[in-house]
Amino acid sequence: METVKEEPIESKPIESKPLKSVGKKSSAITVEQIQEDRITELAFKNWSPEARKNNVPFKPQIVEEIYQKELAGSNFSTKRIMMLEFSRYLENYLWPNYKRGKATTAHVMSIAALVNEKFQERVPAWEGFKSLPDEFPYLFKQVLDLCLSSSTVTYKETTVLLIFLIHCFNSLEVELIRERVQRLVSLPIWTNLLLRDSKLSQEELEVVEFERQFLARLIDKFYEILDSIPFKKKIFTHCNGALKKCMPF
Repeated sequence: METVKEEPIESKPIESKPLKSVGKKSSAITVEQIQEDRITELAFKNWSPEARKNNVPFKPQIVEEIYQKELAGSNFSTKRIMMLEFSRYLENYLWPNYKRGKATTAHVMSIAALVNEKFQERVPAWEGFKSLPDEFPYLFKQVLDLCLSSSTVTYKETTVLLIFLIHCFNSLEVELIRERVQRLVSLPIWTNLLLRDSKLSQEELEVVEFERQFLARLIDKFYEILDSIPFKKKIFTHCNGALKKCMPF
């Protein structure tokens, strides 16, 4: 029987494999990029397990800086958002430090962008919010307020917020989300049918009226954006994105 001569196996250096987001062929991130990125350093100092164990205090200016440089400043670059998602920025820093009445626009926008990324990667998006369920209604209200704002947010930011809301409407199986969404689309939006409104306090009445009028006001904003579209291609692209995301409502 003839003996088969084995050829020596050539030794090759191990290449770092890119971390890929599902459905994104061009948005791979390598291990080296993660290790060398400034976000990794920020994460280690402020929201890593070690930082949380040492009770490193929350710094609102970090949220503002990251939003201006990494999110809005990069036009919501997929790679920058993926880097923040990989560091568990939402679960370990943004949501644990969300405070009603104190959260800035940058804080809310950052949460919306990270939730959108989780849906894009097809990973559970709402589990972390269950740690502070009483705060979620205030976050949701801030998102609604910003969606209707004509001066606080740009068209691009409005698009991010609308995508967040679309994910909420598509997550009715989650009780935390269902309770908020139903207030916008259930029968009470027909305000003339509810005689018991007279029993509400002024503050309560303002809240329910805002919820009932939200979709109508969002449609009004749709037409306002439509009327304001300029001829410049770059601005039109951002307007067009916001308009498309209004359509599902």
